[in-house]
Amino acid sequence: MSKVEFITPTPPLKAKIGDGGLDKAVLDKANKALSSVNIDIEKNINECLKKLKIHITNETLIKQPSAETLENFIFDLLPLKVDSHMSKNKNLSIIATTLLTFVESLPTMNVDAYHIIRAHVNAMDLIVSRNITDTNHNFSRAILSELDDALTRFNKKHLPESGKDTETRTG
Repeated sequence: MSKVEFITPTPPLKAKIGDGGLDKAVLDKANKALSSVNIDIEKNINECLKKLKIHITNETLIKQPSAETLENFIFDLLPLKVDSHMSKNKNLSIIATTLLTFVESLPTMNVDAYHIIRAHVNAMDLIVSRNITDTNHNFSRAILSELDDALTRFNKKHLPESGKDTETRTG
């Protein structure tokens, strides 16, 4: 029978970057700074969601459709996407990622696109307000399915060429 060997874990930064010529004092200082960071992710998520709801309430995306308006929306959506990953709220993360992909790929803003965006923002608001993190929850399964169906209908209506391409490649 062999002896048990105790292994001391490496500090997080050293594990990520290796020794790489960095002085141990620099690594220790950086690790200390990382461990002292105290960010309230939930607060950040709520602030970002509040900004997105203002876009929806004011209807700026549809009343003033422009590249700048979409950029402002994306600017408020990106931190929410990042924070949702950090908070480990998979439902919120899925919806935020899907919405970002959708908005970034929009050729032009129209009423249907605005309704898709509004539905995603409202779904994220419900997920956060009810603190639904489990993807197996009945509500989350239903809302994710409905959002996916809405995107499919939008793509069939507004991007018929892309649907034909997909069918050709898979079939």
